[in-house]
Amino acid sequence: MLKRGGLIKSKPIKKQGPKAMEWKKFRNEQFQKDCDEEGLIRCEDTKVGLIHCGVANTNPDLHHLEGRDGKLMFDRSKMVWLRRSCHEAVHNR
Repeated sequence: MLKRGGLIKSKPIKKQGPKAMEWKKFRNEQFQKDCDEEGLIRCEDTKVGLIHCGVANTNPDLHHLEGRDGKLMFDRSKMVWLRRSCHEAVHNR
């Protein structure tokens, strides 16, 4: 996002396919269910074997513990919330 004159402007969104749009809707619904009263979600890094960072933020990644194919794509029990740097650490191991 770009901030100009106190207003936050989004970058132009590329055209997304139906699956990407479905994922975005699913992720936003899960965020609304899981966030605290301040609109924050705490990183669940210990569930993937990382050292606990303890960071809560407003834009975490929803990481798939197992594959993203078929039914697993939208199986919330197979996902954890991670902040961006923890998500990158999981994939770079």
